[in-house]
Amino acid sequence: MAAYLDAIAPEVWLATKTGFTGTPTTEQLKWNAKARNTIFEAISEEVFARVNGMDLTCDIWKELIEIHEGSTKVREQKYHLFRAKYDSFKMFAHENCNDMYSRLNVIVKDINALEVSKIDSGSINRKILMLLPKPKYNIINAMLQKENLDAMEVGELVGKIRAHEIGILGMSEEPTTSKSIALKTKANKHRSSRWSSKNLTQAMKKKIIMRAHPMMKKIGNLLS
Repeated sequence: MAAYLDAIAPEVWLATKTGFTGTPTTEQLKWNAKARNTIFEAISEEVFARVNGMDLTCDIWKELIEIHEGSTKVREQKYHLFRAKYDSFKMFAHENCNDMYSRLNVIVKDINALEVSKIDSGSINRKILMLLPKPKYNIINAMLQKENLDAMEVGELVGKIRAHEIGILGMSEEPTTSKSIALKTKANKHRSSRWSSKNLTQAMKKKIIMRAHPMMKKIGNLLS
């Protein structure tokens, strides 16, 4: 922004950076107005609401610096929080590589969106290989370590590991999350079936008792 204002005219940048000493002349007020208008066109509505009441561009510029430094500190705090999650991330015992990467990628996106210090593909690839449990993944890990991990797309790496899981380790192609849902659904159906059978048995017993003992029928009607 500073370079853009200076390119318009040195006086525009001067009006923005330090302002003018003493009572500004008509010419200086024109430079100030031009700088002010240029800045207003470049900032967001949220920031505009905080500075639109200021007349001098140098005051606006000081406020913009404070806003920027404040937002930078917030981003850095968020970065350290997400980075700690990334560093302590682990692969669960029931997961396959694809499921693990789906969770890891959420954290990576949060980190990279802050634009503080982005994590590149090579670093993510090495992180994934480091997370693979031993000795189960030793063969594929050793093979992939020999490749150029910096040039390889993360999706390609995950695909190769997944092929190893299916072809060599005999792991199912169905995601573990789908398995969990299926098992839970099956268990619920089983419980529902048992409950229905129990209710049916009780109803039949009650019917037999009612037929055998007329007096019980009257009691049952009173209780129902």
